[in-house]
This record gives sequence, C-alpha cells and structure tokens, in this order.
Amino acid sequence: MNCAARVQRPGSSAWLLAFLLSCGVACLLSFAAPGTARAADALGDWRAEIERVRLLAENDAPRAMEATLQLQATMPAGATPADQVRAWNLRTRIEIYLAQTDVAGEHAEMALALAGRHGDRIGQAEADLNIALNAVNQGRLDAVAAATVHSMAMLEGADRPELLGESLLRTAMMYRRRGQIEESVTLTMQAMEIAKRSGVPMALAFAHQGLAISFEQSDRLVEARQHYQQMLEQARAAQSGLVEGYALAGLGAVAVRRGDFAEAERHVQASMQMFETTGTPYNLAFARYALANMRHLQGRPDQALAQLDHALEIYSRYPNRIGLWFVLNKRSSCLQDMGQLGAARTDAERAMAIANELGFTPYKADSASRVAAIAAASGDHRRAYALTQEAADLSAKAARERANTRLVELAQRYETESKQREIAELTRRNERQRHELEQRELQQRWLASVLVGSLLALAAMVYLLRRLKRSQQVLVSTNRTLRQTQDDLQALNTGLEQRINDRTAALRQQARYLRTLIDMLPMWAWFKDTQSRYLVTNRAHAQASGHEVEQMIGRSDSELRPPALAHASLVDDAEVMASGERKTVEHASEDETGTQWMEVYKAAVRDEDGTLLGTVGVARNISERKAAESAREAALAEAERLARLRSDFLAQMSHELRTPLNGILGFAELLQTEANLNDRQQRSLGIIRQSGQHLLNLINDLLDMSRIDAGRLDLYPSPVSLAAYAQAVGDMVHGRAEDKGLQLSIELGPDLPAAVRVDELRLRQVLLNLLANAVKFTDAGQVTLRVARAETGPVSRTRPTVRLRFEVQDSGIGMSLPQLAKLFQPFEQVSEERRRRGGAGLGLAISRQLVRLMGGDIQVDSQPGLGSLFAFEIEVPPCAPPTVAAEERQLVRRPETDVELRRRLGTALPMAKVADERLDALNEAWAVPPLDELRELQRLARVGDMREMMARTGRLQRQQPQYSAFAQHLHDLARDCRSQAVAAFVDHYAMQRVASLAQGGAQATGLPRDGA
Repeated sequence: MNCAARVQRPGSSAWLLAFLLSCGVACLLSFAAPGTARAADALGDWRAEIERVRLLAENDAPRAMEATLQLQATMPAGATPADQVRAWNLRTRIEIYLAQTDVAGEHAEMALALAGRHGDRIGQAEADLNIALNAVNQGRLDAVAAATVHSMAMLEGADRPELLGESLLRTAMMYRRRGQIEESVTLTMQAMEIAKRSGVPMALAFAHQGLAISFEQSDRLVEARQHYQQMLEQARAAQSGLVEGYALAGLGAVAVRRGDFAEAERHVQASMQMFETTGTPYNLAFARYALANMRHLQGRPDQALAQLDHALEIYSRYPNRIGLWFVLNKRSSCLQDMGQLGAARTDAERAMAIANELGFTPYKADSASRVAAIAAASGDHRRAYALTQEAADLSAKAARERANTRLVELAQRYETESKQREIAELTRRNERQRHELEQRELQQRWLASVLVGSLLALAAMVYLLRRLKRSQQVLVSTNRTLRQTQDDLQALNTGLEQRINDRTAALRQQARYLRTLIDMLPMWAWFKDTQSRYLVTNRAHAQASGHEVEQMIGRSDSELRPPALAHASLVDDAEVMASGERKTVEHASEDETGTQWMEVYKAAVRDEDGTLLGTVGVARNISERKAAESAREAALAEAERLARLRSDFLAQMSHELRTPLNGILGFAELLQTEANLNDRQQRSLGIIRQSGQHLLNLINDLLDMSRIDAGRLDLYPSPVSLAAYAQAVGDMVHGRAEDKGLQLSIELGPDLPAAVRVDELRLRQVLLNLLANAVKFTDAGQVTLRVARAETGPVSRTRPTVRLRFEVQDSGIGMSLPQLAKLFQPFEQVSEERRRRGGAGLGLAISRQLVRLMGGDIQVDSQPGLGSLFAFEIEVPPCAPPTVAAEERQLVRRPETDVELRRRLGTALPMAKVADERLDALNEAWAVPPLDELRELQRLARVGDMREMMARTGRLQRQQPQYSAFAQHLHDLARDCRSQAVAAFVDHYAMQRVASLAQGGAQATGLPRDGA
C-alpha cells in the first residue's frame, strides 16, 4: 500500500500543476478578450466598408474615390497585407473608371508586387485584371494578353466566381482580337458553365456579355439580343450601373444592325445617361461614338459630327489612343460625306499616325483604307492605289500572323503534350520503383524479425517451442501473402503496359492528324532543327523540291536546293534564330514555265524555358499577284498618259475653236450696227451671234471640265464688295427675268462684312449659272438671290474668316428624287426636252467643283411643282473695300468691244483698223518688253494657257517694274480667259517689235525704247 501511494503521488502533483496552469491561462485570456474583440470588430467593419465602396464604384465613381481615400487613411492596425492589397486594387479600379490611366498603372503594379510578396493569389488576380483593363485604355495591347493569362492562373482553385468570370471575359476578348475565334468561344462557354454553377449575378452578367459579343460578331443578332437582355437583368440584380450601361449599349448596337433605329436610340440614350451618372469619361465617350455611328448610318453626318466632337473633347482631357483612333476614323468618314475632303484627310492621317504608334496591324490596314478612300474622292488616284495596296498587304500580313501564330501554337502544343507524356511516364516509373522499394524494405524487416526470433528460439528452446510453431504458421501465411503480392504486381505491370500501348496508339493517331493537316495546307510548310535540317515537311514542299518527304528528313537545303537559293535560305534561318523575330522574304526563281515568285515566312521555335528548338516556316506562290501588280501599274500609267493627252487636246482644241468663233461673234456684232439691214438680215445676224455664243459657252465649259479633271484649275482671290457684287450679278440676268415676266430680288443679310477676299470670277460663274437655271426653269413667280452670314468659321489671330451662305431660290417646276440623283453629273439634263436647249449639261457639274475648290458644297432642296433652293457656304477672309477703279474692274470685267470703241471714236473704220488704233492709243501709256519675252508670251497665247500667262506677267511686274502697265493689262485679259484678245494683243506688239528691229532699232510705230 505504501509503495502504491508513493507511485501515485507524483502523478497527482503533475495533475494539480496542470490544473493550476490552465486556470492562470484562462484568467489571462479573460482579461485580454475585450481588447481583442474590439480590434476584431473594427477590422470587420473596415472590410465590410470596403465591399460597400466596391459596389458604390459601379454606380458613382467620384464618390467611391473619396470613400476609398478615407478607408486607406483609417486602415485598422490589425489589417493584413491582403487587406492592403484589396484597398489598393479598389482604388486602382476606380482610377481606371475615372480615366486616370497613368496613376492607375502605377498603383496596379504596386498592388501586384505587394500581393506577390505575400502569396496573395486573389490580390494578384485582381491586380492583373486592373492592368489588363488599363492597358487597353493606354493602347498597350501586348500587355493585355500577359495580364489576363496570369489572372486565370492565379484564380485556379479559388472560390471567386465574379473575378473568374471577368478574367474569362477579358481573355476571350483578347483571343477574339487576335483572331483566335475557337479559343474565344471555348472560354465564353466555360464562363457560362461556371457562372451557372455559382449563381452569382455579376459572374452571370460577364458570361452573358461574352456570349452576346460572340453572337453579335457572328451576325447571330437574335441570340445576341437575348444574351444582352439577360446581361441587363443580371447587372440590375448585381446593382452595377456600369455593367447595366454596357448591356444597354450592346442592345443599341444590335438594334442598329437590325435597322430598328427607334429602339437603338432608346437604348443608346439610356446607356449615355447611365455613364453620366456613374461619372466614367471613357464610357461616356464610347456611348457618344455609338450614337454618332447610328446618326451616320441614318444619313445625318452633321449630327454624327456633333457627337464625335464631344467624344474628341473627352479624349483631349483623358488621352485614349484606341478610342481616339475609332473617333477620328468615324469623323473622317462623316466629313467626307459632307464634302469637306481637307478636314476628312486631316482626321484620317491623324488616325493613321495613331495606328502606326499602336503597331496593331488591323488598325493600320483600316487607316490605310480610309486615307485611300479620301485620296480617291479627291482625284489623287495614284496615292489611293498605293494606299489600297498597303491596306491589302497589311490585311494579308494580319492573316499571316494569325496563321503563323496558330501553326506555332500547334507545334508548341504537340511539344508540350509530348513532354507531359514523358513526365507522366517517369512519374509512373518512380511510383513503381518506390512501391518495390517499400516491398523490399518490408521483406528485409520481416527477415530481420525472423532472424531475431530464431536467435531467441535458440537461446530459449523450451520456452519458445509453442512460439516456434506459431511462427511457422505466420511464415506460411506471409509466404502466401508474398505470392499474392507478386501476382498483383504482375497484373499491375500488365495493366500499365496496356495503358502505355493505348497511349502510344493515341499519340500515333495525333501524329497522323498533324501530318494530314500539314499535307493539306495549300502552301509549303516545314520544321527545322537548330542546324537547319528538316524535321517535318509537307508533301507540297517535297513535290516542289523534286524529292519525297522521307528523302528530305534529316537533310538541309544545301543538299536539296541550288547553291544560291540554299545559301539564302540558310542565312535567313540563322538570322531568325539569332534575333528571335519573324521574317518575311520574297524571292524569284526561273523554271521551264518562267519566273516564279515565292513569299516565305519564318519564325523561331523555343521551348517553355526559352531553349531554342529550331525554326518553322511556310511559303506560298505569289506569281499571279506579282503579275497582277505589274499589270495594274502599267494600266495606271497608261490611264494617266491618256488623261494628260485628253487634257492637252481639249486645251489646244478649245483655243483653236474659240479664235475663229470670237471673230465670227465680233463681225456679227459689227454688222448688226449697220443701218441699211432689213429685219430678215437682223434676225439672221442675231441667230449667228446666239449660235456662236452658245458654241463658245460649250467650249468654255469643256475646257473648265478638263482643267478640273487635270487638277489645274486654281483660285485667285481678290477684294470684293459684297453688296455691289451681288447687285452686279443680279443685273446680268435681270433682262432675261424681265423677258419672262419674273420678279428678280436680291436679299442681303444685315451683318455682312463690307468686303471679302474671294475669286470673284469663279464665284460669279457659279452664281450666274444658278440664277440662269432658276430663270430658265421658272415660268411664273420670282427668283431670289440671298447672301447672308452663316455660323462663324474657325478664327485665327493671323487670318480671321467669316462663313457666307449663298442661296438661289425659285418658284419653278422643281425636281423629283430621281432627277436630283443625277443633277450634278456631267452631260446630264434632267428637265423636259423643250427646256434642254441651249446647254450641254456641264454647268452644274462645273459649279459644284468650283464651290468645292472654295471649301464648300452645293446643297439642293426641291419638290416637283414647288420650286427649288440651291445653297452653298464658303469661308472667306474679310478685308478692306477695294478702290473705285478696282471695284469697277471686278464688277464689270467686260472690256470695251470694237463696236463700242467705234461708237466712241465716231468712225466707221474696219474692225482691224479699229483694233490697231485702240492699241496705238495705248502705246503712250506703257513700255513694251523685249522681243524674247514677247515670243514667250505668244507661245502661251497660242496654247491657251491663261494660268501660266498670269503667272508670267506677275513675275514680269515684280522683276521689271518698267513694264508694269503692259503686264497688268495682259494679266487682266488672261484672267478673264479672253484668249483671242490676248493673242491679238501680243501678236500686234510682236510684229511691231520685229518691224522696229528690221529698221535698225527705230520705233516706226511710236513704241518707246526699252534697251532691247
């Protein structure tokens, strides 16, 4: 009993000591519990506030930013690194919503680094999504792929369906942008399955958005509309105003493509209001772009331009290169439709510069096509052709890049699967070896036990006789177990061998599929190792090389191709492997069929760890394309040559025809002044004058058209008093209006400038044509010419401008829509037969081209029986009013005719004598240039080049002021396109100069000496 008590006493003491320690710990915990509970409550409240602000950011970004800054300033002391990452990620997302791209990029990288240091996979995924979203706003498309792929890797196994849904959506859009449609669709379907299992509204909204975009881009508009509608419902369930705005914008885009503009207007306006409420600038610019696209499709480019200007204002405050590229391209298209080709070209070239900065091939191709369209509309067909070819090459390059990327991915997938199979095989071998080692260890332990038991049995034979018998039974049972284990191992080995055979057969099948795919390609394809020896090649390549596929494997080009081609191919392989960049080359070779052009694409192949494995290449025959390019170049050169010949022919012929016509008109006018003519002779002379004048007008119209087509028609602005100018133009048609009993009125706006600088000759040509047509097609009522000030044009400090609006309105017969469609086409006359007499159908075509040269365009509003309204607007700089003499010269522009001169002189001299006397009377006023200069002026007069005549007389005035009066008079004649008067004037003085030189320098005709 005493011994038992002594044994139990230490155990009792230990129990008592443990009891006392547990009581002390409980007391300490009771004292510390209130402070710990308070800290835990504060951290819990802070985390709950983070979630509330995250939801607020989806509906009011500015308020959410204020709350986030307050949360970061009041972060509890017990906050973990994951809490800090969560706060920085929330702040970054709000900065992205507020278009603060630069600071958002810095904070996203900081959050990613902090989460990576502490192993926060969720924080890394959120930071990756922020980086991807911000990279799109910054135009860094290469950073989007890396960030989205890394976010999916971080979210593997995580229970965050809303983050996983957004990551799958961003990755799918990245694949679609790169042309990998199959991968994009696969990810969107996976996102929908994950979202349905989770039931989280935000994840479902992202999944429906991905499917809606896929169906919309595949022209499955019914399914796209259904998914956008379901996205809208899930966004409202998730209480996300931003996602609701995206859904409304998507419904608007689908409605536009379906042609339902009323529904589209409702959805787009709702999305715009939602984005204004959330305070997100980029989204508001996106909505305005969608509204502008709808206005443009409705044929209202001016309204579309207003929305695009709002979007440009947003992008000027918050730079976004991709958004700016889309807005500039759309704005260029609207300006082109409005006839403002200069502004359209400026926006298109600015968009092309942005596309080149981004380096994204599809954007560059679209920009080249846009600038080409403007160049074609402007008549610059050479540049339009070059840009069209550039766009086609860029599109082909984008297709090649997608094909090469797909081919390399197939090769990499094949390599990766092979390595995975090898790793799996090694893993199975290791497992089998480990299992065998464990069995051997068990056997060794068992043998050791048997040995020890045997030794003990020898030491105590009597005591262990019964034990020995039992040991023998155990040994028999163990042997049986060992045999069973061996049988199991053999069966396992047999199963493993069968699985290996099955896997090998599957690999062989995949290899056959890959071989069939490569052989079916309509181009050459191959893989090479680092020594440029063929590993794989398709049948098309082998047949073109004159070998079998098996003969090419393991051999290089130096053994299979001519030395020159082999050397070039090996050099290209070495360059691609050294640089790691893709390369495209073209080379020509001669065979029995002629020259063959091949386009070859090569790229390096690297392992996952960066080890160089070799090269991959494809080649295609482009001989037909080269032949087509040569043919197009030749055709373009021939067309340009024919156009030049046509222009030269028209200019020459117009001069040759107008010279005798002016003589006919002059003599007819001279004969009409004779007093002894009877009525029949007067009518005949009147017919001669009218017919000759009509033919002269037709020739002048043809000459103007040829100059416009050749781009040789320039404007020469000069000061013009608007009020007197408009009245003078009206006076020119006032007689015809009175003959028809029409009322002709001139209406001038109250705020018109006193004078402006404009090409008064060409402007008068346009206004007279419009007024003459109005009188011609009006049988009763009135014709009105209005000149008013339109909206103010762009003002500059050095050269302010005003915008003038000219309108010609009549109460005539009007026109129908089919007639309006071909109104401005050359040689088209849309009226009835009796009103077509007296014209060739060129007046309106020339007038429209002249107005476009001035920076405007003619607009027509007409209805049958209600009259017509022709209007155009031009921007002109205001100036001081011209002098009285200059104003009279501008307004009249009608040189004194020979008949008027005869009447003034009071003589009945012949026409030639009158001209000589008029010239002699002017001899006293100016000095005449030397004979060499007169010969050059004669040459220009004969070819009818009035533009060069004006340029040469201007230089003569500047360089030799003593001939200013002579040059100014000749300049005025050339400006009025009076080629006959120019020729007669120069010929007269040239003949007098020759006569003067023949008489030893004496001025027989009274010309002053000029030192010649």
